[in-house]
Amino acid sequence: MSDIYKPVDWSIQQLVDAVKAGTLTLPDLQRPFVWPATKVRDLMDSLYRGYPVGELMFWNQPGDDNTGTIGIDTKGQMSRQQIVDGQQRITSLFVMVTGQTVIDDDYRKKTIRIAFNPFSERFEVAQPALDRSAEWVSDISKVFSSALVAYETFIERLTDARTDPLSEGERAQIHNALIRLEALKSVIFKVVELQPDVDKAVVADVFVRINSEGVNLTSADFILTWLSVFWPEGRDELEQFARNARLTADHISELTGKPTSWSPKNHFVAPRPGQLVRVAVAVGQNRGRLQDAYNALRGRDRKTGMAVPERQAEELAKIQSAVPLILNSLNWDEFLRVLSKAGFRSRKMITSETTILYTYALWLLGRTKFQVDITTLRDLMARWFFMSQTTGRYTGSPETRIQQDLDRLDGVENAEEFVSMLDGVISTVLTPDFWSIRLPEDFVSSSTTASPAYQAYLAALNNLDADLFMLHGKVRDWTDPLSVRLT
Repeated sequence: MSDIYKPVDWSIQQLVDAVKAGTLTLPDLQRPFVWPATKVRDLMDSLYRGYPVGELMFWNQPGDDNTGTIGIDTKGQMSRQQIVDGQQRITSLFVMVTGQTVIDDDYRKKTIRIAFNPFSERFEVAQPALDRSAEWVSDISKVFSSALVAYETFIERLTDARTDPLSEGERAQIHNALIRLEALKSVIFKVVELQPDVDKAVVADVFVRINSEGVNLTSADFILTWLSVFWPEGRDELEQFARNARLTADHISELTGKPTSWSPKNHFVAPRPGQLVRVAVAVGQNRGRLQDAYNALRGRDRKTGMAVPERQAEELAKIQSAVPLILNSLNWDEFLRVLSKAGFRSRKMITSETTILYTYALWLLGRTKFQVDITTLRDLMARWFFMSQTTGRYTGSPETRIQQDLDRLDGVENAEEFVSMLDGVISTVLTPDFWSIRLPEDFVSSSTTASPAYQAYLAALNNLDADLFMLHGKVRDWTDPLSVRLT
């Protein structure tokens, strides 16, 4: 047997009980719950039919202050183990068995109900039509709580809804299906338990290797995992900023119990931690490709394959210098004014969040590295964003494109050269032929609301303070997210 791990059997009931008690927790390298309700349903269907659903992996190490829990209820015991692989499945099991609320990747409370038809033995995501149907159990957590009570409730409701009496065969079919469903609590999962003396860096490496075999995680997730090991405070700051970008200052104060006067919430974008990572590696490491950034952070020697601490420290320092700039309230608010100056008023006018983030990265470089005057920078970056948004600059191969833009800044030494470089790109892209040929063609070939060309047209009308056609008011009032839409 390996010194690193050992295999252990866990029943679904044991997993759920451990989550409820708080003894099974989430390390800070894990991301939030991201599964849609349909995938939760499919997991239950697979379990019911006896299909394999994969192994789990735990780390036999108590959690610390950075450890998270599943669900929003208060836990009664201290953490004993942490989930390395299987968070989405375990959270789904917890939701289905207990019916409790969890937090999703938008930091919102989420309740998922799965319905069950004992006749067809089908599972579906609960919806009003199924709630009204007497042939469906609207929430399978009731079955897991007590199959007998669920059976009696179901029979009573079905009897009231039907004109003909239930046959003994139908009653037996319903009873057997519900008993079979409740018995899933005894299904065994194979759990690979990493031993307590395994270093956190090794756990993170195992986590990345497992998830890199599929498409579950992105390079941004790998970087966040790496930060969880070597700079947990930085990851916490990114997570907090992303969470707060979805909340008002008053709501933050209510949740934290501390007076809060500012929130990054805005009408354009609510960035996720992985999106903020893109800005951090662009500003700090001068990299657009996240896989290259992750490889650099690992600091491995190409010949030996061994990590070089000096390289790791150097690359970490670059990220550490960039993150405070990205999360600075003055920088964030000033940048958002760039989008307004470009004529954009709300998220509905934005066709690419990546364009916002990469424009922010270039704005930060212009402001901090090249010391461009704020008025000049605001005008320049407003035109840059308008150009990028309208032409889809960062929608095809965004990492390649931003790397090209970052490479253009190699050799640039001052504010004047920075402005000249970006001005040159804008002039090269927005040529007379673009305005007279390509843009009109985009209007013809694209659907109206989703078209960058149409949103650019609205942005231009906003900047021109244009009147609405055949209506009283301005276009800027019609596109204002705080105003009532005119009809």
